[in-house]
Amino acid sequence: VRGFTYNLFTPWEMKQDGSGELSLNHIGRHEMSFGYLSKSFDTDPALLEDLVADGDLAVISTPMDVLGLQYYGSTGIDASGATVVLHETSLAPWQQIDPESFTAVLRRVAEDYPAIPVLVTENGIPDDDAAGTTSDDRRVEFLAAHLAAEQRAIEAGVPVQGHYVWSFLDN
Repeated sequence: VRGFTYNLFTPWEMKQDGSGELSLNHIGRHEMSFGYLSKSFDTDPALLEDLVADGDLAVISTPMDVLGLQYYGSTGIDASGATVVLHETSLAPWQQIDPESFTAVLRRVAEDYPAIPVLVTENGIPDDDAAGTTSDDRRVEFLAAHLAAEQRAIEAGVPVQGHYVWSFLDN
């Protein structure tokens, strides 16, 4: 099986009046990933070109069997590019819980890559509410909302082939 996994978020563009709108213009696009890489490694993105070995381009240009998608939430971004909290967060302050954006991401991925089935490779929240117990209502609520959002995407024609949950064992 050949495939690739995106770790996507949905950016919300904030207007000066404080309102926001979902922006899927650059979701999962190369320029976002490349900007992240350059910040993460604090280097010139051109230096990453040296990592491409002979034969790499032939391998990555072969058709994929599946497109993996990791989804954790959306992110508000104001006019200056600063992060804005728009939705409830999990224990991870960067994770804004937004199931409706999950539907939007799935639909956008299917529009951009219509011939490739989608596999949700990670989706979940860190949660210590249930520490030491089997009662984990917050995680159950999160997953129920996201699975319902995924179902709406499937009903709209998104070819979701499976869903792997980021679980309490991952915390």
